[in-house]
Amino acid sequence: MFSNFSSLKDRLNNGLQNKIQYRDKGSSQSGSDQEDYLPTNDNFSGLLPVVRRSHTSRMQSTSSVQQDDVTYSTIINSVITAELANSYKKLLNEKKAIELVLRKNSHLEGFTDMEAFEAYLHNLNMKDEMRMQEIKRITQINDETKRQMEDMCNTHKMEIDSQSKLIDKLKKKILNQEEHIENMQKKESSKVISDNDIKNVGNLVNEINENKSEKIVDIDNKKDEEISRLSEEIKTIKLKYEVKIQELQAKLDNDEIKKNEKNAILSSDKETLNNLQQFMQEYDEKNEVSVIEKKTLEKSLESLAIERDETVTKMREELEKELKKTQELSNQHRIALDNKTKEFEQEREILIRQFEKKLEVKKGISQEKLPMEERFQEATKEIEGIFTQEKIFSKNDNWNAERKQSEFKIQSLLSEIEQLKQNNSKHDPEMTQKRDTQVEVTEPLLELTQEENQKEIVNVEESQPDKAPLSHDFDQNSNEKDELTNRVDELIEKLKYAKKRDDENKSLITKSEKQIDSLTANINEKDEILNEMHSKLNSSNELITSLYQTINEYQEKISLLEKSNKDFESITLERDQFSQKLDKLKITHEELQKNHQELKSVSSFASSKIAELDNHVKELNKEIAIFAKEKQSLLINFENLQKISNDTQAQLNNEKAVFIDLKEKFEKTKKSHMLFESDNSQLKDKLKTTEEKYKLLESDCAQLHIAKTDALEKLSDVDSRLKSSTQREKDLQDSLSEYKSIIQKRDFEIESLKKQLTEEKGKHNKTLSSHKQLKQKVTTLEKEKKELSDEVDRLQDSLKLSEQNAAINLKQELLQFNKELEAKSIQISHLETLNEKSCIEKDGLFDKLQVKQAEFESSQSLLENLQHGSKELTHQLKEFEERSQELEGELKTLKKIYKEKSRENENLKAKLTDLIRDNAEKFENLEKKSENYRHDKEKIELELMDMKCTIDVQIQNMIKQLNVKEQENNSLTEISLRKDDTIKSLQNENESLQKRMQEIDKKVGILNAEIVDANKNSAKYRELETNLQLNKEEYEKLLEEARMREGHLRTINKTLKDEVRKLQKSSERNASQNSPPPISPIFSRGPNISTTSSFHYANMDNDLKIDYLRDIIFKFLENKVQRKTLLPVLTTLLKVSPEEKRKLEAKYG
Repeated sequence: MFSNFSSLKDRLNNGLQNKIQYRDKGSSQSGSDQEDYLPTNDNFSGLLPVVRRSHTSRMQSTSSVQQDDVTYSTIINSVITAELANSYKKLLNEKKAIELVLRKNSHLEGFTDMEAFEAYLHNLNMKDEMRMQEIKRITQINDETKRQMEDMCNTHKMEIDSQSKLIDKLKKKILNQEEHIENMQKKESSKVISDNDIKNVGNLVNEINENKSEKIVDIDNKKDEEISRLSEEIKTIKLKYEVKIQELQAKLDNDEIKKNEKNAILSSDKETLNNLQQFMQEYDEKNEVSVIEKKTLEKSLESLAIERDETVTKMREELEKELKKTQELSNQHRIALDNKTKEFEQEREILIRQFEKKLEVKKGISQEKLPMEERFQEATKEIEGIFTQEKIFSKNDNWNAERKQSEFKIQSLLSEIEQLKQNNSKHDPEMTQKRDTQVEVTEPLLELTQEENQKEIVNVEESQPDKAPLSHDFDQNSNEKDELTNRVDELIEKLKYAKKRDDENKSLITKSEKQIDSLTANINEKDEILNEMHSKLNSSNELITSLYQTINEYQEKISLLEKSNKDFESITLERDQFSQKLDKLKITHEELQKNHQELKSVSSFASSKIAELDNHVKELNKEIAIFAKEKQSLLINFENLQKISNDTQAQLNNEKAVFIDLKEKFEKTKKSHMLFESDNSQLKDKLKTTEEKYKLLESDCAQLHIAKTDALEKLSDVDSRLKSSTQREKDLQDSLSEYKSIIQKRDFEIESLKKQLTEEKGKHNKTLSSHKQLKQKVTTLEKEKKELSDEVDRLQDSLKLSEQNAAINLKQELLQFNKELEAKSIQISHLETLNEKSCIEKDGLFDKLQVKQAEFESSQSLLENLQHGSKELTHQLKEFEERSQELEGELKTLKKIYKEKSRENENLKAKLTDLIRDNAEKFENLEKKSENYRHDKEKIELELMDMKCTIDVQIQNMIKQLNVKEQENNSLTEISLRKDDTIKSLQNENESLQKRMQEIDKKVGILNAEIVDANKNSAKYRELETNLQLNKEEYEKLLEEARMREGHLRTINKTLKDEVRKLQKSSERNASQNSPPPISPIFSRGPNISTTSSFHYANMDNDLKIDYLRDIIFKFLENKVQRKTLLPVLTTLLKVSPEEKRKLEAKYG
């Protein structure tokens, strides 16, 4: 009854495998709706999607999607919006069209309606992918148009440049010719010639001038013509380019319109998918409610089973009590029958002979003609006849003989039943089961009759010595026989009732089988399953109620039997029948429980599958959302990169402006330094003047020594003035100490500047070390590139191994499939043996099977070819993805390097700003100090001038008073010696000051050298900035090249996909031509089928493939850039080893 559940589980498992394969191949599958469906009435391959078909047989279709058929009616009622209703109506119309095609193709067994809906969902996903691809294609077209515009502009510029160069060349030629003519004229004028020669030369010159003028005119005309021609060509080229630009702009506008339309369609499709997910959630909630209802029904069934067991136990106890009563009554009857059995011995012998003759005749007739059921009916009729004859022979006192004959007949019937069982064991086991049930019903009746006969024989043998006259007990025997006949009638009625119950059970079994078939056909339709489960539960409840009714009927019968406790034999028969029926009811109840459990398991399995499918749908939606987010993030990153590039350009411009400002400031600082140097030179000049003044003072001192004798008298006055001069000298010494402290402070400042210069040198060394580290990083990145290329080769080898393993697995699956086909062929042979009478139907089924096998083989070959093509495409797509990932990794690394360098630039810029600030502060401090120094110098000069004036006045006074103070000459000499010592000390101090000034000059030179170093560092920083700009330009070029490669690879991928589609179409056409049409039963039996057409089409297919490969190879060989892309194709086609592959890449890569 449940043989179809195994096939149904296989279908579910295969459906899950197909979905997993579709999820793995979702990135590589693309195609239009017309390619996925070929709605023909002849071919089975046109009704299903090409990619979703697996290696399993057509009988194992994906039934997991069939659950959504029933939900469409509820979905349309629940949806409010008009757009969703229209979309679902379209889906229903497509479903009806597919169902019509399936009804026309009635020979397609095992194919369900919801496979078409699954294919439609698959096509929706494919449409989304195609739309995304079209959007990408439109973006590529936009990029290509931009590139074409740029190329056209470049070519236009090149042409204009070439034309300008030609014009310049022509001008140069004209100028050269004019110079040559002038030189010739100069040479001729330099020579001394006679008058004739002069005349001849004049004529020649006139001719030459005329020729030259003509040539010049010709050249000018040619030049004008060429210029006009070139201008016309330029105008025509401009017009052409303008037309092309307009066309391209129109294409761009159309592409943008298409983009917007497709985006709108995508949004609508996403909304429909979201609505479907909502309906799936609602459906899951309904399923949960149904599961809860199932559990409650199971509990109620368990409680009913417990009550039924309790009632059965009570009935058994009551029956046992009644049996005891009937045994007592039977003992009383045995005592009465012992005396009567002896009288019927002679009558029994006569009856046995008569019945033997009749049985022999009937046996021959029944074995030749009558089947099992008729023999069973004859046996019942004979039993009835025996009992009627017993009545007759009871009147004639032959009852015992007739009993013997009945026993003999019963034994012969039992032997015949066993023989018929053995003969019919070869036939259908279901018929034997039904007949065994009938025999089991009749056997207890026959055993009871045998026991009665034996008991009566024993009673007769015991009662033979005491033969009493029969007249006394004849009335009692007649009454007993009447009772026995009534019992036999009741037994016959019960047999008829049992037959009816068996027929009802058969009808119930057939109904249950039909229900099971319907469940296997529509097990994935959720609402129908629930309704059928409810109907099944209701039917089981009805069965239970019918069982309770039968139990009540049996209880009524038992109550009747309680009234008639006198009949022991009838009660025993009814008890045995009752026990058998109860056992049967138990068996049926157990079968129903098993069916219920199996339905539970199937429903749980279906719910788990539905949950898995829901999870799969959610995962797909998540992946779609992730891809959309990634796309948006990529677009945002692209925009951010553009913004960053614009910001960096603005920053560079700002930095350039800042750098220009710094240059101006630096020039100002240079000017200030020059002024500082001029001030220093002025100071030096002033020091020289002071030295001259000191020399003059020394000369004055000498004059004083000479005039000592005259100034002795004036010493007294001079002493007082000398004291004042000594005080002034002390003041001068204090001022010198102050100057010394100022010089020390400046020394400290110079030392701090030196320290800062050392720190800047250390920073510069750090930058150099970081530059070296960057170089090392670049070398490590190159090494990593090489390692990645080696890893890519290894991955390619592993992919080849995985492909080989996949081919082995496919072969194993094919072997398993062939085994399943063999098992199915064995089943077909069994069916042919069972249905030998229907030869015509067999022939028709055989023809259909042959057609199906041919179609299956053709579809299998198509599936293999398509899977092989899809694997190749997935392999190529994986390679492209890996390359794109590598390029993305390189881009990320370049971005990181660019960010690091930008950070370093910012740090360097900050350092430059700090240095410039420090230098500006230092220059300001130096300027302040120089101003202070100037003020101090001016003060000292003023004091010196005052001193000089006072000294002059004093000298004059001293000359006047020399005569007066000659006596004080000695004291003055001593004082003069002291003054000489002070003058020497002052000279020494002056020399020390000069040395310090020289040191200051040296420090100023060092500062100038440091300024030069700073200029060099600034030049280096400029070079670094230029290098950074060059690196940026190189990175942008690399990005553009990567984009070009991506576009080129996408175009190649598109061309390959188009060529694959063409090959698929050609293979499908060849398959449709090779697949045999529906053959009539006469021709299908014939073994001789022409194979020339298939061979011819195979050759045609090979020729087409060779032509296709030849064209592709020639196209890719023409361009040097595209040879690299041709190498992996040739390596996969020719199965090249890795060493040969490396050689090819070294030569042509």
